[in-house]
Amino acid sequence: FPYTTLFRSEGYIKELFTQKENTPKKSQGESILEVTDFTIQETSRGFFRFTAADSKKHSLSLLIHVQSE
Repeated sequence: FPYTTLFRSEGYIKELFTQKENTPKKSQGESILEVTDFTIQETSRGFFRFTAADSKKHSLSLLIHVQSE
């Protein structure tokens, strides 16, 4: 089934929708935001903090909780 991958490449956060059986390539991703830094860290069970910074040192952070049934 399809899934989304977020990653940093060539100075951008990129997003790639692909099927589970495909091996994604960075060149396939769509650039969605220009950044100088991008990290994803698990802060506690099921919580992930996404942090990005631009060339002017502005920072944006988002906390997401993942839950499956």
